[in-house]
Amino acid sequence: MGSREDISGELDGLKLPITVLYSEDDPAISPDTIRSEVLARFPQAAAVPIRGSGHLIPLEKPDAVISLLQAKEERP
Repeated sequence: MGSREDISGELDGLKLPITVLYSEDDPAISPDTIRSEVLARFPQAAAVPIRGSGHLIPLEKPDAVISLLQAKEERP
């Protein structure tokens, strides 16, 4: 139900680093939806696709999430 809430009006003008981690295999939100509804709003965002995970990437692929966070932390 929360994914149906439209908060897009609150995101206009958001200026900060954004990384969108999404599953290529998500049965709930397709990669096309991520591209058209999320990445289209944030052209500066980095997109990181994950394979072999469903909708709950932090639970299904925690090592991938940790690796991404550590890599971001190491960058200046």
